[in-house]
Amino acid sequence: MLVYDRIRNEEEPSAAFQYFLENADEIISTEAEEAEQIFTATEVQQLRKKCDPLIEGILNRFLTENNSEREFYNRLWTDGIYGNAALQNDKEKLYALYKIWQDGRIPYFQLDAGLSMTNEQFGDCCNRNRQLIKKAFFIINSAFSQRSQQSDLLLRVLNECETDEDRVVVMAQILGHVEMKGWLNLYERVRTETVKE
Repeated sequence: MLVYDRIRNEEEPSAAFQYFLENADEIISTEAEEAEQIFTATEVQQLRKKCDPLIEGILNRFLTENNSEREFYNRLWTDGIYGNAALQNDKEKLYALYKIWQDGRIPYFQLDAGLSMTNEQFGDCCNRNRQLIKKAFFIINSAFSQRSQQSDLLLRVLNECETDEDRVVVMAQILGHVEMKGWLNLYERVRTETVKE
């Protein structure tokens, strides 16, 4: 509970909370080990059951507000962890801190809205860039000795696009393909493990 106690006892706890979450990967911390030492296996199961949906809901709510980084961390600390009456004791608050720290959306960044378009516009861009999209998929599915080689070739594909809209659509197709590939790999792993049993 060392990190949680330090944050709570700081003069500006929300600023310390922000600093920790923004720099946790660079800070040599014993928080993960502490969580394992503080909680028994039974407690972890109980905390998961009780707190995970709450923590996910809190995090999703504050993420969708798209506040500044300072406001996000302030609200997350003040209303989401420290002042949250649904987290009834320090162990639950420490668990919430740990789960938030482990979330892939932390550290948080305020984002612009980004480009949006109709399905028809998206489809037209896909048709215009069909060959570039196929080339990108080929690059994604090819083997390279270094990730930088693959990244360089994908950047070259994006640079071949004529407009920003085309680049956005080709990038969307790349991301969708990578995501689908990840799901297929996961499915194949689960299927293989199930067959072995």
